[in-house]
Amino acid sequence: MAPLRFQVDVPEISANYGAPALSRTFSDARAALRRRFRLVIVCFVALAGGAIAAVLMATPLYQGEMKILVKRDRADSVVSGAAAGPPAERGDMSEAELLSQVELIKANDLLEKVATEAGLVRLVAEQGRARSDDEELALAMKALRRNLAVTPVRKTWLIDVTYRSKERPLTKNVLDTLMRLYLEKHLTLHRPSGTYHFFSDQVERARDELQAAQDRVVQFSRDNRVVSAALEKQAALQKLGDFEALRAQASAALAETTQRLSAVSTELTRVPSQRTS
Repeated sequence: MAPLRFQVDVPEISANYGAPALSRTFSDARAALRRRFRLVIVCFVALAGGAIAAVLMATPLYQGEMKILVKRDRADSVVSGAAAGPPAERGDMSEAELLSQVELIKANDLLEKVATEAGLVRLVAEQGRARSDDEELALAMKALRRNLAVTPVRKTWLIDVTYRSKERPLTKNVLDTLMRLYLEKHLTLHRPSGTYHFFSDQVERARDELQAAQDRVVQFSRDNRVVSAALEKQAALQKLGDFEALRAQASAALAETTQRLSAVSTELTRVPSQRTS
């Protein structure tokens, strides 16, 4: 019995299989673009005009930026009778300490004070969007957190703080208030207890002394009828200069007269005595 033989014809696969379909796709797309060329141009012009109108009609935003340099405080030396040792070295600040300062700036209590003192709560109240004081503060805090960015600068001791708003004075006021309140809180946390109040009392005392001195100057001007202390001083100095010039002239005249008197006395000693008969 002869063995059975099977023959299977396998079609050859061309290297550029699918190229005709791809060519047809590009051809169809090109033909569609040619048929709708005017529609494409109109859509492009409309989109460009809308983008230009949006840019022209958009409200400008003012962005303020400030950088805070965080440094280690110097260690207060202990007052004692022993000899003072070498000063302690100040190590590099770690990333955790820098991030702690960032979180301190973004703390709720600090931002609440900023929103209140910078006028953000007042703006929310004027807009009439809140029904209570707590809601006004919450909306002001939300807007402040949305427009405020606090990020540490890599490989530095700097903290970058930016704020955006529609008004330039408001941007400056918010950043100034944030800086002032942050410094107060930083000093309160890192200084010994009572230090801040001590220096505050000293500042108030110096301010009171300055005000008292100014009041005495004003009272002296009223009692002595002094219009301007600077003008009175200038006039007195001018008179003093005139007196100095007169004194110099008188001294020169006195020296000249003394010299003439000495010469006359010398001549008198040389003249022989005379007798009248």
